[in-house]
Formats: sequence, structure tokens, C-alpha cells
Amino acid sequence: MTTTEPRIAFATGGDAGVHHPPREHDEIPYRLAAAVEGFQRSRAAAVARQLPARRATLEEIARAHSPAYIEMLLATRTSSGWLDPDTYYTPGSLDVALAASGAGLAITDALLDDACDQAVGLWRPPGHHACTDQAMGFCILNNVAIAAHHALARGASRVLVVDWDVHHGNGTQQIFESDPRVLFISIHQGRPQYPETGLPNETGAGEGRGFTVNIPLSVGAGRSAYREAFQRLVLPIADQYAPTITFVSAGYDAHERDPLGGMCLRSEDYGELTRLLIGALGGPHAARIGFFLEGGYNRQGITESVCSTADALLGGATEREIPEAIGSAPSGHSGPGGAKSMLSPRHAFELDAAVEAQSRYWRIG
Repeated sequence: MTTTEPRIAFATGGDAGVHHPPREHDEIPYRLAAAVEGFQRSRAAAVARQLPARRATLEEIARAHSPAYIEMLLATRTSSGWLDPDTYYTPGSLDVALAASGAGLAITDALLDDACDQAVGLWRPPGHHACTDQAMGFCILNNVAIAAHHALARGASRVLVVDWDVHHGNGTQQIFESDPRVLFISIHQGRPQYPETGLPNETGAGEGRGFTVNIPLSVGAGRSAYREAFQRLVLPIADQYAPTITFVSAGYDAHERDPLGGMCLRSEDYGELTRLLIGALGGPHAARIGFFLEGGYNRQGITESVCSTADALLGGATEREIPEAIGSAPSGHSGPGGAKSMLSPRHAFELDAAVEAQSRYWRIG
């Protein structure tokens, strides 16, 4: 029975204080506290159902990570050190990572069991840089990849992952680049930003060719560039793919205040991107979407952006926005709704390059 408001769930990986850097670092416990504060400020918090906490099992993470990598992680449980130059571990870090992945699995089950329409997952460490057999970029386990594999194991036929973190989700891409059952779309800051992957011509491999979509943008991209990227690429491709379930790698480091990014999104822009995506997938009662916290390193930016995202779950578009998306105007011309495009020539060129790379696989303009 359709309700007046979408059903929203919330999950967290629990206390991440034991995962604490041995020296000054950007990925520290305040990030989770700031994200939870943002969710609690939102209108969604009053109606959201919190999902029971659990840890992912070794069998569940083995769908995304190699046995050798898992064995190496098990060996870190009683010590401290570095998995790569950016990614630290302490006693308890693996358990925290398993709790984060477990919360993602709880969200996946709730969405597939029709227990909620949308869900928000807040935890640390992030996950989208973690590859099959290595940690990278603060990430130990790839939470969204583990969730996507879980959805496939439960019978989902098409999984969409949209990654709007300022950094390219190289780990998620690597795990699924040959798998047409998972469509990976990443909009991110391009080179020389870490990890310097995610070029438009990276479109997948083998049977997965065409199911990797990369939209790199140069420094300074803000609302106009992201909105046009959504209208020209993300929304029409998502509509054609018609996913069974969608995950958003929701990093908030493209925020204008973030110290690790060079983009110019404001907190309210994340709400608009959320509404656009929900509208493209059929509206708040039809779109099964889980938002998974990735990056974001400015406390105020995280809090406000999570709040904006969660608020948008209750105010999502109810009509499909694809007719506006296809054929949206290039820079300097009237765009959707007659609004003047504010794209710089550089960002317009970059979006054209992404459209050209994907036009052989999808109907986009």
C-alpha cells in the first residue's frame, strides 16, 4: 500500500573510535559524528527506522575481496600499521570495517525485502578505493561492492552504483569492470586528483564494456556542471538500465569547503542531486536506493550535506525527469526548464567528451 511519505531506514557501523590514526590524518572519528549529526537534524530522522547492527561475515566480504587479502587483514587484528601510504590500521580496525560493511548489507536486505524505499548508511572507514586485493585511499573494505555482490547473490539482476565522491571510485570500478550486472557511474574530479583514474574512455572490459561510466571534471566544477552531468549522462543512463537496486557512494568532499577537493558544490546541491536521481528512478516510492557514506573531510560540510541528502528523501521528485534530461542544451544555451547554462567552456568540453565515450552504448545527448 502506497503511503504519503517514503519509508526510510538508517544504519550505522557503530562506534568507530577504535579506528584512530597513529598520527595526524584526514580520516578520523569526527567524520562519523558529523555525519550522524547531519542525519539527526534532517526531517527524515523523525520517520526513519534504524536497522539492527551486524558485521559482515568473511564469506560475504570474499565476494568482493581475494582470499589472500582477507588473510592479510586478519593478521592485522592485534597490531597497528599502514596498509598503504594513506590507509592505517589499529587493533579493532578490521572489526570496524566489518561493521561498516555489515550495515551496508542490512540496508541491502531492507531494500530488497521491501522494508523501506530508501536508506542512509553512515560509517567509517570509507570503502570505494579498496580493490579486490589491496587497501587504498583510507579504504579497507569496499562497502558498496560488498553490498552490490550481496544484492546479486539474492537475485537482483541489475545493480546501479552512482559515485559522486570527489575522488574516482577506482576500487568499485576494478571489482565490477567485467560484470554487466553492475553499472558503475562515477562523477569526480579528474587528474591530477587522487587516484588519477576514471578517464572517459574507461568504459569497462569484456562483457562489462559499456557498464562503466566515468565523468571526470576539472577543478572548480559546481552546481551547473554536476546538474548538467546528471541531465546528460547519469539520469538517462540510469533510466535505460532500469536497476533492481541502486547504491550511491555518497562522498561529500566535492563540497566547496572540503580541504581534499577542488570542487564547488554547496550543501544544498546534494539534496538536488538526490531528488534528480530519485525522480529518474520512478519517484520516492519506486526507487530502491541506499546512500553509503564515503569521503568528506570538513565537519560543517559533512553535517550540512548529509542533512540535505536526507531531507531530499522526503521531498523527492514524483515525476520522471528523463524527458528533460535527454537533449539538454550545451554551454551557453537554454538548458532544462529554460535556465541559462553557467558551464565554463572547460567543463562543457569535459562533459562532451564523456557523452562521446558513452554514446556508443547509451541513448544520450
